[in-house]
Amino acid sequence: MITRNAVFDTLTKSLDGIVDDRDMPSTPSVLKELYQMSSTDQAYIDLQEYAGPPYIGAKEEGEGMTVLDMQRGYGTRIWMRTYGAEMTATQETIEDGKYEEVIQCARYLREAADNTRELDGALLLGRAWNTDYLIGDGQPMCSASHTLPDGRTWSNQASTTEAPSYRALNVARASVRLYPNHAGIRSGLRLEKIFHPPEQDGAWDAILLSPMAPYAGNVTEINIVREKDSRLRHVSVLQLVNTSTNWFGSTNNPVGLKWYTRVALQSGTEVDKRRGRITYWIRERRGHGPVDPRCIYGNQA
Repeated sequence: MITRNAVFDTLTKSLDGIVDDRDMPSTPSVLKELYQMSSTDQAYIDLQEYAGPPYIGAKEEGEGMTVLDMQRGYGTRIWMRTYGAEMTATQETIEDGKYEEVIQCARYLREAADNTRELDGALLLGRAWNTDYLIGDGQPMCSASHTLPDGRTWSNQASTTEAPSYRALNVARASVRLYPNHAGIRSGLRLEKIFHPPEQDGAWDAILLSPMAPYAGNVTEINIVREKDSRLRHVSVLQLVNTSTNWFGSTNNPVGLKWYTRVALQSGTEVDKRRGRITYWIRERRGHGPVDPRCIYGNQA
């Protein structure tokens, strides 16, 4: 609870100014860059993998056709979780305060909710190899042992980890092209965006924007990535705080990382006149997670 004792120096007009986050530059959200976002009226969302047959066979004249089947893979359930918080100030604190900008509980709560949303979104990348956070097929989001419905395995991570480089990016582009579809056939997917911690901004600028292939001594080879994948761009994830070396690529897989909103951000104020308290609150319900690991490529450098 915020009392006059907590903000005693605002009870008289003696301060030259208030220092907080209000003048900090706004941080662009990466959620819409990273997730497929939608709303729902359900308590949870289930998604199920299925695969059809990869090929058909030749048929002999006058003979029957080969009977094929479909296969069921893993399922994923995303629960809608509730997030919320409140801040309470005494009426005396608000009445006696000489600086209205100090007790800005509603603004503080909204900023905290925005920060939490961004952190939760980034944690999916931060935990990409963490075996405590498994997806539907029983593997971390980035793994060399993802399963197909027929039992075979495939990988969505770099076989040899590398720091950001022109070579590493071309390896990633080729690897994504070879991702199998659910029937096990090469999918031909493409990289669309690179997601990385802010420490790698300069490296990715050089890799993606240089007219010439960005490696030492090169004066003749053009940057083929810039020429052929000109839409490929990089996004700095400021809340990716547990690494400065890992990086990720998102693909054009139809099913990406999912973000569902059950109840959009709500806020309100409640006054307890008998006790002399004013409470500001905020809440939302949402769920998110990876469904199909083909939507991501991971490099744990």
